[in-house]
Amino acid sequence: MYVRQTLSKDGKQFIPGAKTNSGIRSITPPEETLLALQSQKVSIAKEKLKCGPDYRDNDLVVCTTKGTPVNPNNLKRTFLRLVEDAGVPAIRFHDLRHSHATMLLEQGIHAKVISERLGHSNIKTTLDIYSHVLPSMQEEAANQIDALFAKSN
Repeated sequence: MYVRQTLSKDGKQFIPGAKTNSGIRSITPPEETLLALQSQKVSIAKEKLKCGPDYRDNDLVVCTTKGTPVNPNNLKRTFLRLVEDAGVPAIRFHDLRHSHATMLLEQGIHAKVISERLGHSNIKTTLDIYSHVLPSMQEEAANQIDALFAKSN
């Protein structure tokens, strides 16, 4: 998956590139996400056929039935409804990004990899933002060192 452009806050204009050069990136999604994306691609192809020549192909993952970008406020409303329907605590759409990074850190994924996935220009940015996750990781590191010493004895 590639990040090559952003959408203006009002959803009316594509902006080439990203906030930083590091923001232009490729991201390897997990298999389950790839399956969902393939399904979405089929849905979009059907909409494209249904709409005919009026379809505006912007090669988007999330778009209207006419191929145009979804208004960010509409996306937000849909997301909040889905969160409510799922019965999970309410979060902002952007919090998905933070959850993703936090879960990866907790799984022991190297901060440099997470930094690249998020498009941060510097690993320091990632470490500064997600430093709250690191204290619990200190205990895990100590446990792993103990395990190593136990094996060598």
